[in-house]
Amino acid sequence: MTQHITASSTIHRLEEFLQVDLNPELPTPHEFENFPTDMAEVQRLIDSICSIPVPSAPSMCPQSPDTATSTSVKVRWSLSADDTVEHYQLYYRKLGDNTQDEGAADASLRVKEMFCTVRNLQTGSMYVFWVTATNSAGTSDVSDRAVFTTGNVLDVPQAVIGRAIDGEVTDALSSCL
Repeated sequence: MTQHITASSTIHRLEEFLQVDLNPELPTPHEFENFPTDMAEVQRLIDSICSIPVPSAPSMCPQSPDTATSTSVKVRWSLSADDTVEHYQLYYRKLGDNTQDEGAADASLRVKEMFCTVRNLQTGSMYVFWVTATNSAGTSDVSDRAVFTTGNVLDVPQAVIGRAIDGEVTDALSSCL
C-alpha cells in the first residue's frame, strides 16, 4: 500500500512540475548582446582553420643514367615532405625548336606520382622539363627547369628493344596519367 501512495504522489508531483512554465534566463555579458554577425568573417575563420596551404614549388632532379631510350625519358622531381598534393602538371618543350615564347610548353601531362616516363619523343633530342604541384588550395610556383636527352638508337639496351610492340617502346617502370 505504501508503494501505491508513493507512486501516486510521485505522479502528482510530476504533473504539477510539468504545468509550470519554465523560461530560464541565463545571464550573458553585455558584449554578447546584440552582437553583429559578419558571415564573411565567420567563413574566413572557418576556411583558415580547415584549409591546407598551397604546395611549395617542386625541385627537378637531374637526368640519371639509364633513364632514357631513343624515344623516351624518365623525369623525376621532389617536393617538401610537409606539402599535400593532389596531382602534378609536367610541362616540356623540345630545345632548338623555333618558338615565339621560350617559356611556353609544347605539351603537358597530369601526373599523380613524382616521376613520369615521357614517350614519343624524337631520338637524340634535348627537352626541357618543369613541373607544378596542385591541391585544393591552389597551384604551386613553377619548379626549376631541367634538360633531358633521349638516347640514340644505338644507345638503347637490347632488353628495351626486345620489349618493342608495334614500333613503340614500352617502359614498365612508370606511367603517366
